[in-house]
Parts: sequence; structure tokens; C-alpha cells
Amino acid sequence: MEVALKRHDEILKKTINQNNGHVFKTVGDAFCCAFTHALDAVKAALTVQLIIKEEEWKTSRPIRVRMSLHTGAARERDNDYFGPPVNRVARIESLAHGGQVVMSRATAELVRDILPEGVWIEDKGSHRLKDLARPEEIFQVNHSDLPSDFPPLKSMDVLPNNLPAQTTPMIGREKELETVRKLFDKENCRLVSLVGPGGMGKTRLALQVAADMVDKTRDGTWFVDLTSITQARDVAQETARVLGISQKSEADPVDSVAEILSDKDMLIVLDNFEQVMSAYKVVVAWLKCSPGVRFIVTSREALNIRGEHVFHVPPLSLPGVGLSSILSQFEATRLFIDRACASKPDFTVNNENAPVVAEICSRLDGIPLAIELAAARIRLMNPRAILKRLDTRLKLLTGGPNDMPERHKTLRACIDWSYDLLTEDERTIYRYLSVFYGGISLLAASAVLQPIFEDELEVLGGIESLVDKSLVYRKPPIDDEPFFGILETIGEYGYERLKESEEDESAVHRFTDYFLSLVSEAGKALDGPEQKGWIDKISANQENINYTMVHLSDAGDGAAVISMTRYLVPFWIMWNDFSICREWILKALEFCPDSEGPDAAWLTMQMGWLFLSMGIYSEAEDSLKKALELFQTLADDTGEATCMMRLGQTHFSYGDFPEAMKYWKESVVISDRIHETNLNALTHQLLGNIYIQEEKLHEAQGEYQIALDSYLGCGNERKTAEIYNNIGAVFYLEERFQDARVQYQKAIPILEKYGNKHYLRYAWS
Repeated sequence: MEVALKRHDEILKKTINQNNGHVFKTVGDAFCCAFTHALDAVKAALTVQLIIKEEEWKTSRPIRVRMSLHTGAARERDNDYFGPPVNRVARIESLAHGGQVVMSRATAELVRDILPEGVWIEDKGSHRLKDLARPEEIFQVNHSDLPSDFPPLKSMDVLPNNLPAQTTPMIGREKELETVRKLFDKENCRLVSLVGPGGMGKTRLALQVAADMVDKTRDGTWFVDLTSITQARDVAQETARVLGISQKSEADPVDSVAEILSDKDMLIVLDNFEQVMSAYKVVVAWLKCSPGVRFIVTSREALNIRGEHVFHVPPLSLPGVGLSSILSQFEATRLFIDRACASKPDFTVNNENAPVVAEICSRLDGIPLAIELAAARIRLMNPRAILKRLDTRLKLLTGGPNDMPERHKTLRACIDWSYDLLTEDERTIYRYLSVFYGGISLLAASAVLQPIFEDELEVLGGIESLVDKSLVYRKPPIDDEPFFGILETIGEYGYERLKESEEDESAVHRFTDYFLSLVSEAGKALDGPEQKGWIDKISANQENINYTMVHLSDAGDGAAVISMTRYLVPFWIMWNDFSICREWILKALEFCPDSEGPDAAWLTMQMGWLFLSMGIYSEAEDSLKKALELFQTLADDTGEATCMMRLGQTHFSYGDFPEAMKYWKESVVISDRIHETNLNALTHQLLGNIYIQEEKLHEAQGEYQIALDSYLGCGNERKTAEIYNNIGAVFYLEERFQDARVQYQKAIPILEKYGNKHYLRYAWS
């Protein structure tokens, strides 16, 4: 192999030199080359591939080289090149396979009209790169004498992961990334804790390490956000949710995750661990049972357990005294310049303001969050004006209480300064937004701020202003409505200010009132024509809703907890959130004033439905029969019909079709009499399923048609798509294949809209 590698190096060096290029760095067997003209790079790459193809390699496998081309302005220093284009071409190269040459759109546009004969480029589409920033359009360079058929590009879109895309480029951190990656290269290193103060960039560093390692793990890299987790026991539940692990009610979620992880090869990032430090035992348990799983923990303090490798995330590198003329060589000043230019595109660094920019970054201790907040002010102030205000505020807050961590003092100073720059209205909106968790809709913000700002557009304007000032950020719209987020540290500071102004009780009261109302509306509309929008709203606001329920429960508002639980159970079951569903049903049952009253009956029935969904049929039947007796005593026809429908499902799952048929027929009679359209339609749909099993296709189609007419009548899209699938199955079994295709084609776009993967697989197959 040594001889082959030597020959490989000779081929590359000679060909690159012959095509007006030069090698400025080698990393292992990788060559980093620079060319004056893009076409020279294309010619060099193809020539190398042709020579390598014809070479007689005395190795067990032929040598195959992957190559990437990108064009951009890089900085030269000490015979090396630095800057975003250098990083990006490396990311593009990681997409390719041996023997493949790929290029960015920037390079493709320069060469597409001047390619030599027999050479063409092929559009491979847009791909997320490992930098998690903007996608890149990738083109493959083809030659008539070279292979052009390769597997799919190894982008983040096809490799198993849930790493969120980033809206801004990562500045610097090359040294830290290399250090953490090398830690994982050690034989026994399976846990790395990234430790440092809030705002230091621990999460961003962890995400980038995870992205870099995604193709080095069989089962991918997974990000578990613990921001909203406050109890140690919930760490396992959140991890299970991210990994898609279904949990049985009697199982310990720690054990459920451990069982799945036992044979996995993956990397898991546990982010914001400092608020659940007692959960270190969970990490210990998983490390013991899953030899192929590695963990990154981000926290403000180390877990202090055996096997932990602690990496203290340092501030960004800063220019020393007299080095302001080379700001681009230091991470902190590069970050400031990048974010300042994003805020004000015509901002430039010159001899006059360069020392000021350097001092701003130094005064902010190289903390990324503080630097970004300062850079956002460039739109309204020049660097010297920023420095003047920053200097005053930092001196004002120096020291603080002795029991306050130093990291909090520094961040508090930064955020306090930013807060003081806001108008009075902006400060008020910011304080009130701090009660939100996870996301903020315009409607919710307006409800919380309603006594102060009656005009929704006034609230929107204030939020947009906070977005401009980097205190709030935009998230993808929900049901075509604007949606926002607030950073954890920024939110904590805002809530302290809210308490200082003695506005917290009224703000939280309006917050909980809003989400109590939202859940009620969503529950009532779940089977109606606007169900998709309501599903999206509840999904996007799960953290806000959870906080609302905890607050109401702690306040002893049992009626509100019962109401929210009853409306949320269908959503939790839809999303397989079985653990949280069971927890809240049990809590709501404790609040029931009458153990045999209507609320207790409905909650008991929902517990049976939960057990049914989890496949625990005996407990499902027990709960449903108990609920049925209560409904019959209460003369609650809707509850009785619903219970019978669920009992029928339970017996159907047992394979006891006659008993299932009996319950469903009784349910149909009652639901028809009381005009419960959706319940009646669902029961007819279930009857159709039995007839399918018994090969009574004519009867099955009749039941499905009744259900379809009802679903269409009330606008229940989700169930309509299921019925199209059901009728398609009848036609398929009758060998009416064209008719079956028509039904499936009706179902597919609706199923895709709702993300119903189970029925989609059936329809496509």
C-alpha cells in the first residue's frame, strides 16, 4: 500500500503542476490545491481520474479518489489558505464517493460554457453540508471515459440524524473541533462534556462535532434538547421521543432507551444538561449497556463521573495589543464583523474603527452571544458609540453578588446593556415574551400583552424590532401565522426583569388562560375541516402547554388540568407520547371531585384507549369496562358509544371478531341516534375492517362508503384519506386494480400532508 500511495501522490503533484495549480497543504492522503482559473482545476481533476483509472495498482482493491471544486476568495497566510471557501470545499468533498468529482454552483457557472469536448456537468440538486448552514447546489463533473454512475451523495439529507439547520455560519472553532474529534478517536472515550458559561457556544460546537461524525456512525447522530426539561426522570423520556422509541406504561424509560441502545452505533448530544444534573445516573446506565454509543453533553458544569472527558469551551480568540490590523485572523473579531455586515451590509472595517472593534470584543471577553448582540447594534450606532455604552454598563455590573457565578456576571452585563438600549415599549414586550417556552405565536403574544397593547400590529412591530436587535428570532410559520423564539439566556434575564416590575403574576395568568383556551379549541376542532392547522399549533406549542399544565397543577386548578388533559389525550396518542399521556391522565384523575362522575368516566375511558394504543390489551379492557359502567350509570350516550367502539377495537386486537362486531354494532346504533357523526363514521370504518378480514368484500365496501360520506360531510381529512386506502384495498382484493389505484392516488396527497407514514407505506405499496 505504501508504494501505491507514493504513486498516488506523484500523479496528483505532477498533474496539478501541469495545470497551473499548486498544493498548499496535505492532510493525511488528502491534497488541498489552489488554481488561478476554475477550468484548470477541472482539467487537473479529470486528468488525475483518467490516469488513476488506467494505472495497474498492485493493491487488493483499485485506488479511487474523490475530489471537489469550489470557487471563492480565501486569505493566504504562511503558504496556507484560510476562510469560508476552504472550509466549504472540504464539506463538499465529504459528499463524494471514490472516483467522483463534484463542484459547487460557483465553480459550475464559471466553466459550464467552456468545458472541453467529452466533458459535461450534471446537476445533483441541493444538499445540506456538514456545516449545517445553507444548502449547496452540487454538480458532478463527467467525462466520456470515466464512470458517471455513483451512489447518492453522502449529504446530511440522506444520513440518519436530526441535527437542526443553522441560519448563520460557524465562525472559527477549528481548534476546538479538532480537539473534540481527537478525544473520540481514543479507544475508551465515549463521553465528552463540553463545559462553559451560557452563551459560550457549547451547543453550536456540539452540533458541528455531531455533523462531522454523522458518516462515521452506522445509526447516525442525534440531538436531544433538554432546554425545557426540569426533572431528571424526563431526560430518558425526551431521549426516547427523539429516537422514536415507544414506551410501555410499566417500563422505566431509562431501561427502554438502554435496551434500544445496546446494539447501536451512534452519537447522542444531550444539550443543556446543567438543569438536570441529577440525571448523570441515566448517562452512567446508558454508557454501561451500550458499548457502541457515544455521548456529547453540554453543560455549565461537568457530570463528574468515571469515563467522562471534560472539554472546557474557551472564549473566541482575541487580538492582542497592537494586532488590530489583522482582525480577520481572530475568531471574536471575525464573528463581530460577520454579524455586523449581516445587520448593516455596507459596514466595513478600516484603520480608524479596527482598534475599536478589537476592544469591543475584548471587553466582551470573547463570548459569542455577547459579541453577536453588540454587532447587531451596528445598524444604528458606529463601533465607537457601542464601545462607549458597553464600557459604562460593564463597569456598572462588575462584581455583583459574591454567590453569583462569574459567567453569569459577564452575560448579565451584556444583556443588561442590550435591554437599556430598547425603547420602553420594546422593554415591555421583551419582558412579557419571557414567559414563553419553545415558541411564540403572534396571537399568543398579543393575548399576553393585550391589556397594554390592544393592536396586534403594534405587538408584531415590537417583536420584529426585537428580532432586529437579536433578542428574539424567527421560526418557521405555523398555520401561515408568524412564529418566534427567544434564546434561553435572554428569556431568563427577561423574566427576572418581569418579576422586578411585579408583572409576572398577571403575565403568567394571561399566558395560562391563552393556552387553556387554545387546547380547548384544538380539541373540539380535531376532527373538523381545520384539523391540520390545529395539529400544527398544538405540536409547535408543546413546551408552552406543558408549562401551563404544570403551573395549573401546582396552583391546584384541578378543573383546568382535567379539561386540558381530556382535550390533549388524542394528540398525545397520535404522536405516541404515551408516557406523558399516562402521567397527566393519572394526575387529572386525582383532581376529579367525584370518582364516579363524568370527568372520571372520560379519563378512565381515555386510559383504556391509551393502553389499547400501547398494545396492553388486558388493562385496556379493564379500564374500558369500568368506564362503560360509569357512562351507563350517568346515562352519557356519547361516552357509552365511545367506550363500546374502543372495546370493539380491543377485542378485534385479540382476534375475537364476534365480540368486536357486537360492541361496534351497539356503538353504531347509539352514535347514529345522538348524531355523533365522526364517532359513527369511525365505527362503520372499523366494521369494514372486520368484513375485510372475513373476506366479505361487498359488506366491507358498504361500511367504508357510509364512513366516507360522513367524513366528507364534516371535513375530516385525516380519516377521509384512511377510507380511500380502505376502499382501495377492497378494489385490490377484487382485482379491480385501476379502481384501487384511483383510491390510493386520492389518499396519498392527504396522507403526505399529515405525515401519516403508516398509511403512506400501504398506499405506495
